[in-house]
Amino acid sequence: MKFKSIIIFILVFSAGCSLSSSKKKASSTNYNVQITTIPKKIELNEPFNIDLEVSPSQTNRKLDFSVHVDAIMPAHNHGMTVIPEIVKVDQKHYYVKNMLFHMKGDWLLQVFIENSDSTEVVTYSFELL
Repeated sequence: MKFKSIIIFILVFSAGCSLSSSKKKASSTNYNVQITTIPKKIELNEPFNIDLEVSPSQTNRKLDFSVHVDAIMPAHNHGMTVIPEIVKVDQKHYYVKNMLFHMKGDWLLQVFIENSDSTEVVTYSFELL
């Protein structure tokens, strides 16, 4: 029986009430991830969407993967009050609808990439004041 390994990579972005730029890139061992927030400025208690691009790294040949997105507040031990909807646009692009940060504080936006061997997590960290 194979055990799935979880590899966590954290990319930190703090920019007051919004991400400083709507487009952010990060990488894990096997994947490159880019998020673009829509709208650019994330407001407290205002729904937003994410354009998500996940590309296998040059050394990774696995194109069969699934994506899940969530956000949590580690200091409060809870996540969002909504469940985001993920729409697969094509092999590498996803559109994430119905994201909502309902409290001020530190949020971790997590992109989970799962294939047959492992689950990797790319995390974007930022603060809403």
